[in-house]
Amino acid sequence: MSWKKMPLPECGLYLGSGIYNIRKHGLYLDPGAFSTWTPQDYSPEDYLDFIVKDNQGNLAQIWGFDGPDWYAMEDTGIPFKARDWENKKNLCGEENPKLQDYEERKGLGMLKFIKYAKDHGIYTTGLYSNEMNPELSKKLAEFGDWWLGYDFGERYSFHLKNKSNNADAGISLENATLEDYADGLIARVKEHVEDRKAKGWGYIMATSGSFHLDYEILGGTDIPVQEDFAFRHMTISSAFARGLFRQFHLPVWGSHLAHEHYSWIPYSSKYKFPLLHAAFLHKYMNGCKLMINESGNWYTQVKLCPDSPLYALPYCTVGKNGDPTAPKSNNPYDYADIVKDAEKMYPMIDYRSPTAVRYRQVISDFYDFVKEHGTPEGQPEASFAIAKGNLDLSSFYAAHGNYAVASAYDLADMNHDWYEGDPEKSWRLLSRVFCPCPPVIPPYRNQFLSATPHGMFDIVTFAKNKISADFLIRNYKAVIFSGWNTCSKEQYAILREYVEKGGILCISLAHFSQNKKRNYRSFTVDELVNGGDFSDLCGVKVIGRGRRIYWATGTSGEKNELGVKIPRRFGILAVPIGQLEITDPAVKPLIVDDEQFDPVVIRRKCGKGEVFFVNTWYYPGGLDTDEGPGSEENTNGFLEPVYKYIAKLARGHVYITDDGEDPGENCQYVNCTYFPDAGKICLFNIDFDHPHKVFVHQFGYAEEYELEAGEFMFLDSVKLKDFEKQNDD
Repeated sequence: MSWKKMPLPECGLYLGSGIYNIRKHGLYLDPGAFSTWTPQDYSPEDYLDFIVKDNQGNLAQIWGFDGPDWYAMEDTGIPFKARDWENKKNLCGEENPKLQDYEERKGLGMLKFIKYAKDHGIYTTGLYSNEMNPELSKKLAEFGDWWLGYDFGERYSFHLKNKSNNADAGISLENATLEDYADGLIARVKEHVEDRKAKGWGYIMATSGSFHLDYEILGGTDIPVQEDFAFRHMTISSAFARGLFRQFHLPVWGSHLAHEHYSWIPYSSKYKFPLLHAAFLHKYMNGCKLMINESGNWYTQVKLCPDSPLYALPYCTVGKNGDPTAPKSNNPYDYADIVKDAEKMYPMIDYRSPTAVRYRQVISDFYDFVKEHGTPEGQPEASFAIAKGNLDLSSFYAAHGNYAVASAYDLADMNHDWYEGDPEKSWRLLSRVFCPCPPVIPPYRNQFLSATPHGMFDIVTFAKNKISADFLIRNYKAVIFSGWNTCSKEQYAILREYVEKGGILCISLAHFSQNKKRNYRSFTVDELVNGGDFSDLCGVKVIGRGRRIYWATGTSGEKNELGVKIPRRFGILAVPIGQLEITDPAVKPLIVDDEQFDPVVIRRKCGKGEVFFVNTWYYPGGLDTDEGPGSEENTNGFLEPVYKYIAKLARGHVYITDDGEDPGENCQYVNCTYFPDAGKICLFNIDFDHPHKVFVHQFGYAEEYELEAGEFMFLDSVKLKDFEKQNDD
C-alpha cells in the first residue's frame, strides 16, 4: 500500500490560526449564557496581514466564508452599505444587493484569498467552507501545496442535541444495532466527501472533539484533526490520531486547539497560558505536523471561563419586538440601542485586548521555537497499542451513565444498556493506568495534560476489521483491548495470527462477544465467537457463565511476575467469571478468585507470542474496584498490575524510570518521546511548579536527568539503522 504523505514546510510543521470571516460588528445571542459581541470589521485579508505581522504561523484556517467577501464583490464596484446603528438602517443588509444574483462569483473570494496568502508565504485551509461554483472549486488545485484542503468540522458528529439522529440514519429502534449507527455515519460522511472531492476541494479533513474519527476515516476522510481541549485528554487524542495515521497511511494528522473555548480555567489563573504553551509542546513531541489555534488571538469569543471580559459588556434583555418574556433576540433592530455602550468596551475584547495579545504572544513564541529547532522527522516510537474495538461508538468522556451511545437517547430509554457503562469505563481505567492527569493546574482539575510513565502507545481501531496482523506485528509489541468490541471470526483470525507471529495480546472474555445490541452483561455463550472455543489462542474453552466472585488475589504467598501474592485482594467485585474448560494444561493462572482459585487472569504462550486472557463476563471497566485488604490510594483494581507488566514487556528503545527499574511518582510528570527517523528524544516536565528527575533509558544504558518546572529538553539518541526503525511503510 503506497503512502502519500503531505509535504511539509521548511520548519516541518503547519502552524495556523482560525480566521472568522465576520465583517460587521454586533451581538450574537445564543440561548442561555452565550451572548457574545463581534467587535471589529476586518476583512480576511486584514487577518492574513496580522498573521504575518504578529508571527502567528504559516497557515490560515478560514472559517465559513460568506457574504460579499465570498463573492469578491469588492472587485465589482457594486457598493455594499455598512450597518447604520445610529439611524437603525440596513442592520440586516436589506439595502444591499442580493448575492444570489451573482452565483457565478460564488467562491471567487476564496480563490482570491488563497492567492493573497500564497503571495505572503502562508498556506490556507478552510473549515465549514460554503459551496463554491463548481467551475471555481476546480481551480483550487492550481494552488498546489498552498491549499491544504477542506475541513467539514463536526458536520456528522453524534450530538446531544441531535433529536433526529435515529431518523437521519434510517434506523428502526425496535431492531437497532450498533452496526446501523456506524454504517449510517460512514454513509453520510462518504456522500459528502465524495461530492467535495469530485468538485475539486482536495484533501478532506474532519475536526471534532468526538471519539469516532475512525468511522469518518472509513467514510473517506483523509486527515483527522482532533479538537483538543474539547477532547480534553491530549495524550489519548494524540494516540488516536497517530494510530489512524499509521493504520490507514494518511497524509498527516492534526490538532485543532480550542483552548479559548474549552480550557475553562480563569484568565486570572497563572496556569491559563502556560497550559496553551504546554499543549503546543505536547502535540509537537507526539508527532503532530498540523496545528491550528482555534480562537482567542483576534478577539474574545466565549464566556466559558468565569472571568471572561465578555461578561462586562451589555447584553440584550428583550425578545422579539421588545417582549421581555420572549427568548432573547438576535435581531439587530432589537439590540441596536446598546451597541454604542458596547463599542466603548470593545478594547476589552478586541484585537487590542490583553487576552488577545497574550494569545498571540504564546503562538509567536512557539512558532519561533519551531523555526529555531525544526520539527523531528517522522513519528515517535509507540511500542504498544490500545485497541479500539469494532463498533465502539463511545464518547470516551461520558461513562457516568447519562450519555447514550451514538446519541441514541430514545433507544437508550427503552434499553438502558445503550447508556454508556462498563465498556466505556474501560477507557477511563486504561487512561488512569497509562496516562493519568496529575494535579498541575491547582485548584482546577487537570483534564488535559498527562505524561506516559509506562511508555508511548497508539490507539488503533478494529472498526469494520480494517486492520491486519502484519500491520500490528510490524508496529506494536503488544495490543491491549479496552472498550466495546463486537468480535467476529475474521477479527479472531487477525488476533490469532498477530500472537502467533510474536505479539502480546491482552483481551477479556467480553471482547469476544459478537453482540451488536449492547447487552454487554447478559450475552450468552452462543454469542461468543467460535461458540466460546478459544483453545487455539487462549488455551481455554468457555462452556458457560460461571459463578460470581467477590475477591481476586494471587496464586500463592510468593509474588508472581505481576507483583501480586496472597493475601492481597482486589474487590469486592461481585462479577461472574466464565466457566472454563482448560484445553492447554500449560496455561498459567496469574490472578484467581480467593475461594476456589478459579482463574481470573491467565497467561498462555501461543506461537511466538502470548495472550493475557481476562476471564470475567464483564468488561474491564466493571473491574476497577479496589477497596479490600492491602489496597492503597489511587489504585485501579487487579488489571492495573497486568497492564503495567505488559507495558514493561513491550518497552521500546527509549523509556523512563524513577529508579532505573520502574516508573514511579516522577514519571507521572514527565513526557518522553523518541523519534527514530530524527534520532531525537524529547522530554517535557508538565509540572509548572516543581522539578522532576528521571532516568532516561536508551539502547541499553541509562542516565539521570533533572527537568526544571515546565522544562522542555531535547536529547540526541543513537541513530537507528533502517531495519531497526518502526516500520511506517
